[in-house]
Amino acid sequence: MKIRRKELQQILNKYDASLTLGKRIGKGTTADVYELPGSHPTQVLKVMDTRCVSRSDCNDQVSINERVKMRDYFQNEICSMMELSDCKYIVPIMDSYEFVLDTDNDGRPMDNLGRSVFMIKMRRLIPLDDYIKKYGMTEKLVVQMAMDICHALQECENHGILHRDVKP
Repeated sequence: MKIRRKELQQILNKYDASLTLGKRIGKGTTADVYELPGSHPTQVLKVMDTRCVSRSDCNDQVSINERVKMRDYFQNEICSMMELSDCKYIVPIMDSYEFVLDTDNDGRPMDNLGRSVFMIKMRRLIPLDDYIKKYGMTEKLVVQMAMDICHALQECENHGILHRDVKP
């Protein structure tokens, strides 16, 4: 994502001035994930920018139609995640926030097509590698994890969601 760290911290301050943007711990095609040090419980922030149609095409020249399409995509993702918030096998959203840049003097998006940055706050879980180092891995645990993943994917399917990005 090509959003500048300083700009991202300013947006985060408008959402919640008590939060500090930590190091980036993950990146995908349309989003980056950052630590939120000092948060309790420990949290992460997923950031999605409507200028980013893909990892290779993230700039201010993204067409209006593409920005609108990305905004709809991000809103749908947030709604889908909220639908799944009761599933104990899926990390729930703690909160989400849309910050609209390129606004007029009244704070409205210019021509309703301003650039949006979406932020999703979630609990930070232990990465699988760290879990294995700390607790070890047994056959019973591997089977339980596989069953939990299957339950999560089944819950997604029950809600009409096809998850194309499963990570440990």
